[in-house]
Amino acid sequence: MLQDSVPPNNEDVKSELLDLIREKRISSIQTLSSMIEKDHEDTLQILSELIEEGSLEGTIDENGRRFFNSSVKVSDAPVLSKHVEPEEPATRKTTKGKLGIIAGIGLIIVGEVIPREFLATYMLENLKIGLVFLGMAAFVGGLLYLSRSETPS
Repeated sequence: MLQDSVPPNNEDVKSELLDLIREKRISSIQTLSSMIEKDHEDTLQILSELIEEGSLEGTIDENGRRFFNSSVKVSDAPVLSKHVEPEEPATRKTTKGKLGIIAGIGLIIVGEVIPREFLATYMLENLKIGLVFLGMAAFVGGLLYLSRSETPS
């Protein structure tokens, strides 16, 4: 005669429950119940038996939903010091770019401030337009210098 399902031995269930808690670090009693195929109350009873036997160290929360294991393994990872000195932030050399931007803005302002009444000839008007374009070129050159400056490593 073959039996379809043999009820698991209580010791087998206890050892499986110990393995799930110690090795796989499962703390949800609902998950443990589904993995050992027992209902919630049976799982709580088996956990209580294991705690009383001393083969499992921990507590069950007041809701009966989680098991908190007291024997937690310490990680083998190296311990970092608690106090870390902050590094000084490295600065970029941007003075040439800033000077180019300031010079460009200055030339644009000078070119626009010259009133039209003083421009008697086309040559002076061309000078004004030239100053504005030169200012724009210096401004764009300063921006390019800033954007291409080396970042601190």
